[in-house]
Amino acid sequence: MLRAPAVEVTDGTNPVSGVNVTAILSSNDFTATSTVVVTTNGSGIAEFGNLVIETAGTGYTITFDADAAGVANVDSDPFEVTAASVSGAE
Repeated sequence: MLRAPAVEVTDGTNPVSGVNVTAILSSNDFTATSTVVVTTNGSGIAEFGNLVIETAGTGYTITFDADAAGVANVDSDPFEVTAASVSGAE
């Protein structure tokens, strides 16, 4: 099962809630319907459950940019996007 991309924002030790985090794709863009800005919850987690990439490719990364002073950006590990198959097509 695939999980939605998520990032935790801390003050070095403790989770920080209420911080806006922006997801930035390394190449191309997320679709216009994607939610690219998410606010951290009470556990300091920003979970991106609605990111859509339409172009298949390899070596994609997502940069998570927290809107908070002194917080460094975090990059995801590289990943691959493959074309979805169509089922039931005649």
